[in-house]
Amino acid sequence: MRLQVNRVLPSLVAGLIVVPGALGLHAHLTGSYPAKEEVLTAAPRYIQLTFSEKTEVAVSDIKVLGADSAAVRMGKVARGDDSLTIEAPVLGRIGAGEYAVVWRTAARDGHPLRGRFTFRVALPVAPADTARPRRAESGDPARR
Repeated sequence: MRLQVNRVLPSLVAGLIVVPGALGLHAHLTGSYPAKEEVLTAAPRYIQLTFSEKTEVAVSDIKVLGADSAAVRMGKVARGDDSLTIEAPVLGRIGAGEYAVVWRTAARDGHPLRGRFTFRVALPVAPADTARPRRAESGDPARR
């Protein structure tokens, strides 16, 4: 029986070392504002990223790129409302169109994290003017 334990024990130890990485126990993105593929009716004032565990703000970066890959001016990355969230204010202009959020950070254990997702800004559609055009009368500047 002792011989079997000596054969099994190294496999168990190796499995315990490999399993945490295989199970995805490193930090990962759990949410964002704007959300991936979200369509907004107004430009976001900030980009917010939430992770499964605390990340290092000092090595974090959040960029927003327009459809032409031009970078939108962003403010400094800071801790959000809780220890799992980082955010950066949008300082540049964001108009209608598709944008990519490109981010990088590191987990507390030093494991680097990076990702990319897109969102879109669509201007709200104004209701159609159903009023009939008025008829120009004599002396009316519209008639000249």
